[in-house]
Amino acid sequence: MSDESAEDWAEVVARAASGGFLVPEDQRPSSPDDPQVGEVILLVDAVRELMTHPDGGDESYVPIRPRPDGRWVSTHTLEDHEIEILRHVAPQDLDAPTRLRVLELLAARTRGLERVETSAKVIEHVLAEYAGHPFDYDVSFAVGRAFDLAPRFGPLTMAPGDRLEQMLLNRLLACTDASEALRLAQNLREQRRPRTRAADVATHLRSVASAASDVYMRRLLREEAGAWHLLAGDSQAHFDDVAAAVLILRDQAVALLAEHRSDSAARAGKDLELALDRLETIPRIERSSRGIDQLHGELTRMIRRAGTATLSFMKSIRREVPLPEELPDLAEAIDGRKLGDALHFFLQWLPLTDFATNKSNSQALVKKYPLSHMFSHVQFAKDGRTVARTSSSDDDLIYGIPSHLWRVMTREFGVRVSFYVHRFLASSWTILSAQHPLNIADFTFLARESSAVPSGRESLVGRGLHYGYGGDFLTAAHLLIPQLENIVRVKLQDAGVVTSNSEDGIETEKGLSALMKGEDVERVFGPDVAFEIRAFFCSSHGPNLRNEIAHGLIDDDHINSTTAFYAWWFIWRLVYSAFYNAQRDEEASDRGGPTVREDDEESAD
Repeated sequence: MSDESAEDWAEVVARAASGGFLVPEDQRPSSPDDPQVGEVILLVDAVRELMTHPDGGDESYVPIRPRPDGRWVSTHTLEDHEIEILRHVAPQDLDAPTRLRVLELLAARTRGLERVETSAKVIEHVLAEYAGHPFDYDVSFAVGRAFDLAPRFGPLTMAPGDRLEQMLLNRLLACTDASEALRLAQNLREQRRPRTRAADVATHLRSVASAASDVYMRRLLREEAGAWHLLAGDSQAHFDDVAAAVLILRDQAVALLAEHRSDSAARAGKDLELALDRLETIPRIERSSRGIDQLHGELTRMIRRAGTATLSFMKSIRREVPLPEELPDLAEAIDGRKLGDALHFFLQWLPLTDFATNKSNSQALVKKYPLSHMFSHVQFAKDGRTVARTSSSDDDLIYGIPSHLWRVMTREFGVRVSFYVHRFLASSWTILSAQHPLNIADFTFLARESSAVPSGRESLVGRGLHYGYGGDFLTAAHLLIPQLENIVRVKLQDAGVVTSNSEDGIETEKGLSALMKGEDVERVFGPDVAFEIRAFFCSSHGPNLRNEIAHGLIDDDHINSTTAFYAWWFIWRLVYSAFYNAQRDEEASDRGGPTVREDDEESAD
């Protein structure tokens, strides 16, 4: 049917609309007998099911499954006659999300004046249909896409973009709902709009924060107000907001510790780690002027107290658990659950490798099959390079473990990784990402609220996690593995560990493999996390994904590889999990905070 003329398709679309066939399938009166109308319905249904793409651009949406005829419909796979169909579908009575998808597909596939006019229609559609709705994910994505299009094509798109900005700004400045005000402010700031009114936005957010009954929301609003004060060039007001947020976190932790419960102590530790992370963004001279110069030491001591309290509540419980014939399906456990529960299952249901058990089992294998470990073993890369070698000597150590035993441990770990991804994680991710679309702002927020992610890295971590959530696991690994190295470095520095080498006055930072060699790593991160990082990212006997990426050894075979998927999942799990550094050294941690220039100190005096 691809040879049909524009006039013919206009008539077919009109028949489909008059018959009520352009609505979702469960609302249609019947199935059409007309095969041309059937093709229109098939195309509209495929467009309606498209999933938002993490990278945006012209490829705004990607398919989550093929059409019944086996075709995958996306921006660049649409045929010319399908573009013609969508031209005639766009003016019809469609639900708002479907019309937005149709208009954006047309804007991406048309050229010249038509593309400019269609892009303007996208922004006008968002302005008319979305900007007044509750600011959920769909609205946030639609607004973000509209702002992305606005500066591209001159006055025809900039004018409606400016109207959209003004409408959202007015809505924000009139908003008294804490959650709504926070989402609006975050979206406008991430879109770099409207900076000329940054001081007004910051003042309003402070007002909403002071009236908020929820302490958690009050803290988030003060942090957001601080970000807007920074945009306005008022660093003093910014530091005031950060200090207020730190004190809220401190007070929350004090209340949690007073409950004398293990879960409360763990939550207190996370809040205190976040408080310390925020405090270290305030220069020491600014802390002193606000009367919080002793707060760093107080928070450090409280973190240790929270760690001690958590351990004191832990008890060893022994019970027999009947094992089912078949392991339960994680995908079924996630399907249909609310976002919070689904994320918890996806990230926490599968345990990390138990280092002690892995070592014990590997020692038993070595003992059972001594001949397999009596001689030297060489490991080759797929291009023929020798990448690792082990011997039978107990003095040949890798991370303090005999090399032949380490080889067995990493091999068993690799089997576990492959099993996890193929049996549980891949299918679970498919359901999770389809049922709960998340955007970069969501992941940036998750990173900002993580006690593991240092300040100033939230956007990079959030972007990396979002790439993986959209299915681009290798790009996610490229972004996230350096951030994992930074997390390890910062947390070790906070524990007083020297993370650099100095020679002839030149100081160089140690790489991840060197950072992971010390015993302090296990004290800071625990033996299980330490082993997974060593085995997965640092050891030539394992995937060694960091080295492969750093030296350009990655090829196309890695794009959808098990290793890239697991790297993304593991780092997300680390970011998601509560973390607090019980080995934190007060002076070493405080040295990592910002300093002010000499002229700043003079002006402060």
